[in-house]
Amino acid sequence: MPFSLISLAMVKATHVGGSFSDPVATPRGSDTHSAKKPNDQNEVARGRRDDMKPAAKLVAELERMRAESVKIVRGLAAADLKRGGQHPKVGWLRVEDLLQEWVHHDRNHIKQILSNVQAWAWPHMGNSQKFSGE
Repeated sequence: MPFSLISLAMVKATHVGGSFSDPVATPRGSDTHSAKKPNDQNEVARGRRDDMKPAAKLVAELERMRAESVKIVRGLAAADLKRGGQHPKVGWLRVEDLLQEWVHHDRNHIKQILSNVQAWAWPHMGNSQKFSGE
């Protein structure tokens, strides 16, 4: 699903800074694995200087990474979904746990985007603010 430019501001540091494919690519090789040291997302974003890049370039990169992730997920067998490993921060994770987290995580960004748009519109609504909460 392509992301709009407005959602880019919400997701670029989180998703473009780290690959979606890493968590599901490694379980193919063994039944268990040790997770890599987690990246500090803010540090990754600063190092990539995403805030200095054109939005269109970041959207294209995000779409490419998402397409790669979808290809990997489609290639997983049912047994692959049960494979997992120990994450240093949150403990044991299976591939199927991470897939569900992606759904939750993406929907959380959509919620943040909607909240930001509402907050932006609120001061410009005049007396129509009084409709809120009815």
